[in-house]
Amino acid sequence: MKCAMAMCVFSLALLTSHVWAQPSESELSALDPHDAAGYLRLGESVAGEADTPDEVRLARRLFVYALQIGRESDDPQQRALGASAALALAQNASTATERRWLLSMAGALEPVLARGLDRGSAPPAWDWSVGLLAAEALGLARAGEGREAVKRLDEPSVRAVLAEVTPLLGITGGGGASGLVERLSRGWPCPECGNQRVIARRRDGDVERSRCPTCLGNPGPREMTGQELSAHLRAELRLLNGSVRTWGAQLELDGGEPLREPSVSGLQRFYGVDPLARLWRDGQWVREPTPEPILEPEPDQSQQEPADDQRTDQPSDASGD
Repeated sequence: MKCAMAMCVFSLALLTSHVWAQPSESELSALDPHDAAGYLRLGESVAGEADTPDEVRLARRLFVYALQIGRESDDPQQRALGASAALALAQNASTATERRWLLSMAGALEPVLARGLDRGSAPPAWDWSVGLLAAEALGLARAGEGREAVKRLDEPSVRAVLAEVTPLLGITGGGGASGLVERLSRGWPCPECGNQRVIARRRDGDVERSRCPTCLGNPGPREMTGQELSAHLRAELRLLNGSVRTWGAQLELDGGEPLREPSVSGLQRFYGVDPLARLWRDGQWVREPTPEPILEPEPDQSQQEPADDQRTDQPSDASGD
């Protein structure tokens, strides 16, 4: 897509085209700080296209926000979305310890996932690196990165692992989980903007950019229902919870580092993100303004009834002489 644009516009437009692939000011400003869905959806979109450190950090930041919203909420749907954000972070974890830590947080938010994290449960029979590729295939397909998702299926072991988690997705036939990835990937990236979310046209010597009329600036298949998303969560957890077969292999992966406490405060320190500063205003992330306390008006002393011993209309003592 970028090569095609280079044939149509001047070099300045080519240099700036990647910036336009990122969320617009209006997209960021429209995020609801109490709804994890928007942060999760936008985070998946950014992560699917990220190729610079700043973009990777933005995707992580959006996932951290979604995770914190889930942690704050009593709504099962919001908590499930927060768990999904933890899984998204786990897919890009740099060490096995970080991955296990994030999976623990996902399990703390979603009881169904917690059962999968039970230490007494039987470990999966596949290597965690193969499980990671399989989980990426599901996540990329959801984000509209169809070509990248299907590439993960080129490895036969990935298809075999996806077959193992097909029952968790609640589907029968149709090629199982691998077939689901292929169906979700069909037609994506967006054939018009290549998931750039905007299109550029040259008019009167200027380059005009507007929201893509095909994907409407939100590439990917239709929005999932809560039941479908929960099914994906269960499958991705199982895929990412791959086992390491020997202590030597575990030491090689994480240097024997102990598992961190599954708390969001630890996540804040690790990623350097204030999870409460999730409003985008004037080009920066800020906290919601604290509402001014409602003060009760001071009582009007002149309207107060006098105390009994101060009343002037008390009846006279009838027993007096």
